[in-house]
Amino acid sequence: MIGLEVKKNYIFFLKGRTMKIHKVGFISIVVASVFPAALFATTNTALRFDGVNDYGTVLNDAALSPQVDGQITLSTWVKFDALPVGDNAVPVSKGSAFAYEYATGIWTNGEISYCLWRPTGSNYALAKGGVLTTGQWHNITGTFMQDQYIKVYLDGHLAHQSSSFNSPLGSGNSDLYFGMIGGDPFTKSWFNGALDDVSLWNFAMTDSQVQQLVNTSLTGSESGLVAYWNFNEGSGQVVTDMTGHGHNGTLGSNPTAFDSADPTWVAGVPEPATLAMLGLGAVMLRRKYS
Repeated sequence: MIGLEVKKNYIFFLKGRTMKIHKVGFISIVVASVFPAALFATTNTALRFDGVNDYGTVLNDAALSPQVDGQITLSTWVKFDALPVGDNAVPVSKGSAFAYEYATGIWTNGEISYCLWRPTGSNYALAKGGVLTTGQWHNITGTFMQDQYIKVYLDGHLAHQSSSFNSPLGSGNSDLYFGMIGGDPFTKSWFNGALDDVSLWNFAMTDSQVQQLVNTSLTGSESGLVAYWNFNEGSGQVVTDMTGHGHNGTLGSNPTAFDSADPTWVAGVPEPATLAMLGLGAVMLRRKYS
């Protein structure tokens, strides 16, 4: 336990940022961001995709599709060294050629997106906005409520939303992919960067729930959590679904042995400090992004 004195300044680590506590008192604490996240020490791991042919696969299951509940939330942490060139990059997607379901995207200008498709894959709903910074961990979260809205969030803040999509959803008969969009005959939109803490939920999170998610380390037992891959294995060919629902993934083109399509294991996004570790009890932390 760490004892904090009144009106002293403290530095601690929170997910994706270094945070400074100013003037701890008995009523509230104001938390401010100071970058870069690359300064953090961390013991967890992530997957680094080369943007050429690296990918991972999770076999299809109806629970992974928004068709089941008519709503969904997909969240992931990403870090990349350079913006994609020529086409957008896709960290996480579900679907195959002309039968896409959903995907997160990073565009050549640094904008992020969250997209869902109609059954034919010929049209889609898209929320696109915000701008990423290279060399830094960012959270991308997309939410969807059928016949109401699709939203995309950058680091817990709403970047864009749309309400123009009111048709049936994609088929729900294809695999989920890390590092690319599956089965595209023209381009797989390969992702060049690191990927960590991918979570899929069976409901559309509210703004406040997304902000809480960004600042939380999941256990896998949260209500509504369908699948969660934290990539903390650090080696091997399997990434485990931490919910216990069995949506485990495999890396590369050979699920039992290393091959050239395997992503590499790297240091992961720093985990959030907990209130218990800081000795703050029930005090609420207010996080401010710069």
